[in-house]
Amino acid sequence: MEQQCIRFHFLKADTSELCARDKSDMKFHPIMTQTIDPKSIFIDRSPLKKNKIVKIQDKGDSAEKVDLVFLAEGYTMEELEKFESDARRFTKTLFDTPPFGKFKSDFNVWAVCIPSEEVAWMFRATVSGKIRL
Repeated sequence: MEQQCIRFHFLKADTSELCARDKSDMKFHPIMTQTIDPKSIFIDRSPLKKNKIVKIQDKGDSAEKVDLVFLAEGYTMEELEKFESDARRFTKTLFDTPPFGKFKSDFNVWAVCIPSEEVAWMFRATVSGKIRL
């Protein structure tokens, strides 16, 4: 089974399934079943933060497209503008590079601005490919 998309359902029952979409029929099929106690003390029930979600490219319904999502891991609150710029630059570079350009219309691209509390990278590569410490 060739996997294009994976989703995990957290149900309010004791069992959840990890499913993968099969490219041949574009339907989700179970690949793993996991028993989860919904009352477990290890389940985080805190409300989700309202993080900024940036639509970089919208080519249609997610049920019919591949959703590529960038997460701002390693970018602090002060760097979120740079993160968004980096995500846009990477998207452009990806689709300017063969063979991805001919599949551009098959992708939705999103950036989720979840700031890190501290810089997670000891170094970052610059656009030129040189490492900056």
